[in-house]
Amino acid sequence: MGNIFLGIIIVVMFTLCGYKYSQKYKERKDFFIDMFSFNELMISEVSFRKRTLMEINNRQNYKSRFSTIMNYYIKNEDADKTQNGLLKEEEVDFIDTYFSMLGRSDSDSQIKMLDTSKSTIKKYMDSSSSEAAKYTNLCVKLSFLLGLIAFLIII
Repeated sequence: MGNIFLGIIIVVMFTLCGYKYSQKYKERKDFFIDMFSFNELMISEVSFRKRTLMEINNRQNYKSRFSTIMNYYIKNEDADKTQNGLLKEEEVDFIDTYFSMLGRSDSDSQIKMLDTSKSTIKKYMDSSSSEAAKYTNLCVKLSFLLGLIAFLIII
C-alpha cells in the first residue's frame, strides 16, 4: 500500500516537473507576442503621441517578462538579458540592437526601423509559437511516462 502511494506521488511530481519545464516555451511565445504589440505601439507613438519608453512601459500590462527586460534597457542596467535561458543569443543581440536604436534618430528613421524590425519580431514570434505548440505537450507527456516507469520500478 505504501509503495503504491509513493508511486502515485512520484508520477504526480514527475508530471508537475514536466509542466513547469514546458512553461518556458509558453513564456517565450508570450514574450514575443508582447514585443510585437510593443513594436506596433511604438510605430503609433513615434508617429503621433511621442511618449517616453518609461511612460509606455508603465501604461502597458504585459503578460511576459518583456517589461522586465525593457526596464533593463530603459535604466541602462546590465543584467541577465537571456532571462535564464528564455531567449537565445541571436534574439538577445537583436533586442540589444532594437532598444539601442530607439529614440536615437528622427521620427521617419524610427518608423522605418520599427517597420523593418516588425518582420524579424514576427519571425521570432512564429518560431516560438510553433516551438510552444510542439514541445509543451511533449514535455508533460514524457514526464508523465517517466513517472509511470518510476512507478512500475517501485512496485
